[in-house]
Amino acid sequence: MGPFAFAAARALPAGIVLALLTALSGRWQRPQRKDCGALVGMVLTTAVFFGLTFLGAERLSGGLSSLLANSSPLFAVVLAAALEHERVHLSAIVGVLLGALGVGVIALPALREAPGDLLAMGTMLVGALALAFNVVAMKRASHLDPLLANAAQMTGAGIVLTVVALAFGQLRAIRLDGAELWAIGYVSLAGTALAYVIWSHVLTLLSVARASALLFLVPVFGHVWSWIFLHEPVVPVEVLGAAIAVAGIALAAGGTATPALEPE
Repeated sequence: MGPFAFAAARALPAGIVLALLTALSGRWQRPQRKDCGALVGMVLTTAVFFGLTFLGAERLSGGLSSLLANSSPLFAVVLAAALEHERVHLSAIVGVLLGALGVGVIALPALREAPGDLLAMGTMLVGALALAFNVVAMKRASHLDPLLANAAQMTGAGIVLTVVALAFGQLRAIRLDGAELWAIGYVSLAGTALAYVIWSHVLTLLSVARASALLFLVPVFGHVWSWIFLHEPVVPVEVLGAAIAVAGIALAAGGTATPALEPE
């Protein structure tokens, strides 16, 4: 499909479904002007994250792609302190670094087979930075209805990515079999629409740094699902990496930031 076309196919159907659910449930309302900046930030950062991570992953191994795409908590800790005025405790910083180490250990077997190239790695890191900014934007919009906010986010990002895919000549007729359609449907509806609504709710309960640390669980679950559904072998070093990542997440969750300024 091409990375931008696939990114659009992930975002746009999710946005349309969420918009329909918002309208059918009677929860549709016009956002206030003060929320427009956060919503625009959500749209643009999602488009950048989806587009660049799919683009970079084309040229990298699965392990390295997982490592770089999920490095956003490292950026989020800095952004939480700089933009959200969160007090980031030492335990949170150590926990995030430990989580990153665990993800790196998980990726070791794939890194040895295909180390990748610098341009693709840089592309993935920019995508991870965009995801960190996206968490901040979603935190600022967390008071909005999650269906409405994510309908706007995914529909807008889908439109942006469709235009980009068109500009790069990636919008063309292709034949998809049942398994491919199921995969796109799952990624769009379960892995995007449902997941982002849940993520919005998480951001009403946790700080930016604490919530971002949970993203290190993505490659951990990825390996668990690969073992269960794809019957891939369990590699001891990956189990070790998962244990380190979970320990880091637990440490970060126990001592991560609270807002430095109390809300009025």
